[in-house]
Amino acid sequence: MNSQNESDTGGAPARKWRRAAVLLVVGVAILVWLLSQITLADFRNAWARVDWAVLALGISFSLSATLVRALRFAVLFESRGNLIRLYGVFAQWRLVNMVLPFKIGEVAALVMLKKYGFAGSIAEAAPTWIVVRVFDLLAILAWFGAVLLIAGQEMLREVGMEETPVILAIAAVLAGLGLVFAYGLTALGPFGHDNTSWLAQRARAFRDGVHRINNTRRIAACGILSMLLWGIAIAVPTILQFAFEVPLAALDCLLISLIVLVASMLPVHAPLSLGTGDLIWAGALMLFGLPETEAIVLAISIRLSLIALICLEGGIGTMILLGRQPPPAHQGTAPDE
Repeated sequence: MNSQNESDTGGAPARKWRRAAVLLVVGVAILVWLLSQITLADFRNAWARVDWAVLALGISFSLSATLVRALRFAVLFESRGNLIRLYGVFAQWRLVNMVLPFKIGEVAALVMLKKYGFAGSIAEAAPTWIVVRVFDLLAILAWFGAVLLIAGQEMLREVGMEETPVILAIAAVLAGLGLVFAYGLTALGPFGHDNTSWLAQRARAFRDGVHRINNTRRIAACGILSMLLWGIAIAVPTILQFAFEVPLAALDCLLISLIVLVASMLPVHAPLSLGTGDLIWAGALMLFGLPETEAIVLAISIRLSLIALICLEGGIGTMILLGRQPPPAHQGTAPDE
């Protein structure tokens, strides 16, 4: 019986990593196929046209986005410790999140916040993380709706998109997430009062985390910072398109960034988004009229720039974390074992 239980327990992670390996193979195959459609001269010509000043602007925007992310968590969770060090955690997490397949990076964020002393336990930080992810979805919805309204229905029909169904679909998903979250908090009620089991300790820590963010001003600040964060997140790939002189109007580049951003949230990417991310970029560029060869060259070039940006920021975050001692962890919640 014990061996059977161990087999059952270890089966899910094993299946997850097998799927990741399959996705990696598929992603590499896609990338090889994309590379076979272009020549080295095409790639060299694309980089010869780069506006390095605009590229530097994109780098500065990318760095500021992670700083806003760290500030948002600090405001909502009232985390102790230096903001620069918290920036280091999120900069390092951004790299980890890019490398890991599916949505394992979500769990990694909670582990890192606990490891570096910004949360007493994973369960305590989990409610804050859920709230910021809901705000992320709301911010993306708001930006998507704003761009759709600016773009106008006529232009959207040209690329096969309708604004009303998209907005209603996203709103329905968000409403469903809100109901699930509200039910989950209600379901925690029976735990944590009548025993000291591991589950009860996790439930108490989770409930403590909910109480920590039950503040109107902090939630309002989180909403404002989320809008700023995702405004920057949309601006970075748009600026990179400008840097590589993508022959499209600014509004088209903005819409491409939004399409890629929404598609990148799907949990179907290979590690580093190899192949899958490049295909999404190439498809979005071709959707707006670029020839196949040019779209593939620009897609791979922009993706390389984004990967380099995240690696640079991850390196900065690692140096920050290595150079500073961790602050004391929060008191009053049971540690995760």
